[in-house]
Amino acid sequence: MEQDQDKIKKQYILHYVLRPDLISEEELHGRRTAVNAKVEAVGGKVEASLCQDSARRLAYPIKKTERGYFCETAFLLEPEGVKTLYENLRLEPYLLRYVIESKNPPAKIKPRRKAKSELQKKTDIAPLTPPLKSETPTEKISIEELDKKLDEIIKNI
Repeated sequence: MEQDQDKIKKQYILHYVLRPDLISEEELHGRRTAVNAKVEAVGGKVEASLCQDSARRLAYPIKKTERGYFCETAFLLEPEGVKTLYENLRLEPYLLRYVIESKNPPAKIKPRRKAKSELQKKTDIAPLTPPLKSETPTEKISIEELDKKLDEIIKNI
């Protein structure tokens, strides 16, 4: 029966940054355990959880803090529980930032290709501007006449 419940749950990864004022490794482990408890409280099943050993420098200050512990938790949860988890995590003062990412995002929808009949209709439409016509009718000139005219032009140069 437990496997049936896992089938309707989706895989997620919770990325979060903890405050740097955690002095001991036990405190860091306690905070990570508290986050995992929040996931389990909304019906999630934690698969893996890890944190970095030391506080890292952030790219930009968050809540006037320049360092933090980067952590991740992988878990299974029903899609309806994600919103509740966000609300529960928002209340925690030791979290600087967090985001929940779906491990298996939906496939991109490709645009539908147009049928050949639709493409043919577009080519049957007359162009918006009429083709340009020259004002004087053109006469056909033989190659010999063209050569004579070119020789005359070259001599005059």
